[in-house]
Amino acid sequence: MNNGPKISIITACYNAENTIEQTIQSVLGQTYENIEYIIVDGASTDGTMEIVNNYKEQIDIIISESDEGIYDAFNKGARAATGDYIQYLNADDYLIDKFVVDDVNNEMKKLEDVTIIYGGVLCQNDITGLKSWINKEIDYEKIKSGNSLPHQAVFTKRETMIEMGLFDTKYEILADYDLTSKIFKKYKDQIYFIPRLISIFRIGGMSSQLINRTKLYKEMALILRNVFQVEFNYDGVISNEEYLKIWLEKKNFEKKSISHFLNQQNFSKVAIWGTGVIANLLVPEFNEHNINVEAFIDNDIQKQNVKMNNIVIHSPEWLVKNPKNIDAIIFGFEGKYEDEVRLQLANASVNINSYSWKELIEKIN
Repeated sequence: MNNGPKISIITACYNAENTIEQTIQSVLGQTYENIEYIIVDGASTDGTMEIVNNYKEQIDIIISESDEGIYDAFNKGARAATGDYIQYLNADDYLIDKFVVDDVNNEMKKLEDVTIIYGGVLCQNDITGLKSWINKEIDYEKIKSGNSLPHQAVFTKRETMIEMGLFDTKYEILADYDLTSKIFKKYKDQIYFIPRLISIFRIGGMSSQLINRTKLYKEMALILRNVFQVEFNYDGVISNEEYLKIWLEKKNFEKKSISHFLNQQNFSKVAIWGTGVIANLLVPEFNEHNINVEAFIDNDIQKQNVKMNNIVIHSPEWLVKNPKNIDAIIFGFEGKYEDEVRLQLANASVNINSYSWKELIEKIN
């Protein structure tokens, strides 16, 4: 029996042939009956729609057309929905078990004036096997501090979403946080947490998270200012430790090297500016990928003319005298001296390609 509100579950997808079937099956297998399932496809060019069409008799609404990003697709789904509540389940995600929606409905029965009810997600990195859990209550003050709800675990009253204008597509990453913040501000006493995992959320590698981080914090600052009149300052600095973790993840799990970009450029000889731990870590990986380290470079006169790993430490003057002996200079230091060193090279008229070890990590495909 349909003893409860209609729940519209919306899956936005694009070229998701590897994961979409698991998502679909997790929805269609729910014990709760009063579910409206909507798939919004962004005109996929792989086999996504073939898989979707295999289940078309069980899917209530299928939209397949080009869109302007995931939040545009989310809005299309919301406008097409007829449910009392909406949950978004991306094509990379799936409901954790078949009783999820039934359990959410049972919790709703105990409450009054539910605008949002949410639980937790299990985050899964398919590259590394790492799993983490987001399963805790996020109150109004935490929302004002930049915390958000994992939308894969959130059921929101459809009429409230429409009242708030749905997702603001000017935000590429945090439109869900923007919408949630607006709802929290007006209906914070009608938002409820249940300590129950709702879905599995597949996350990308650390490098993909790194690429989006600056944009994410810029959007967060704008949302906090517009919604809560709170200023948020972020310096954009990513720590050495985070870069090292990405390097390790790429090397051990994806079998990709920091040498990748240099190999693409057919560089075979480099000098490493710096003589610390990072500089030493670079040497064996460069050698493993047929890139020879011709010299270490250091401004410290006490270190010059000493051998480290059988490689001589030279002064920057060596670069002036040997510009044809190397294809690139790699900054292998841990501090924030790239601009200073590049200025020193320019003043010495050294015209050699230069890259920091962090830039090489960012360039790993």
